[in-house]
Amino acid sequence: MADHRQVVQEALREVKVIDPHCHLRPERPCADNLADILLYHHVWIELVSSGMPQHEVTRKGLPQELGDPKIAPFERVRRALKYVDPIWSTTSGLYLRWILQDLYGVQELNDRNLTEVYDIVQQKADDERWQDELFAERCGIERSITVESDAPSGRILVGKEHILQNILDGKRSSAEMLASMERSYGRAIDDAQDYRQYVTQLAESLPGQRPVFVNVWSLPLSMRSSALASK
Repeated sequence: MADHRQVVQEALREVKVIDPHCHLRPERPCADNLADILLYHHVWIELVSSGMPQHEVTRKGLPQELGDPKIAPFERVRRALKYVDPIWSTTSGLYLRWILQDLYGVQELNDRNLTEVYDIVQQKADDERWQDELFAERCGIERSITVESDAPSGRILVGKEHILQNILDGKRSSAEMLASMERSYGRAIDDAQDYRQYVTQLAESLPGQRPVFVNVWSLPLSMRSSALASK
């Protein structure tokens, strides 16, 4: 049994992965510091749920991704530490532990080793070779498609300038999304057949070779009625 398991593990290590949707910066895919990891918005909201005051680590009371916290990263992490233990058993807490353990070799995070862990993350952030090795060798990610910026992309990440994706659609109303689709399509999208033709036209309009992956927002059946109702 052990031999069979090893064969499967070795085979999986050889498989290359295409990550079709991420939010990594093309020019700098790693975290800048420990605060980027510990206070990522999914973790941040769980820390708030575990008792952390909403303004404890950011002046605006919002996740750091939505505005300048106006508090130094190290200080934000130090303030958040006392609220970490209750979230270790949550899904986000598990992912947080995996990131610290698998990527940085950190088994625990507390006030005794905070400075050491903070320095480890900072050192990795400054090591471009580590980032490449992590994607290609540790994770087996051959290509990762990001929607975050138009900055020059590295060897691993493909930015919006190469593959059409529009994360802004996720922040639009139904009416705005539908209007944008119809402008691109050149006519009204009234039913499933119209939408199918729109997606086909979009795929065929992409430059270069026949696309192997196209990421578009799915159109809810109720979008036409909800869009008209919101006008």
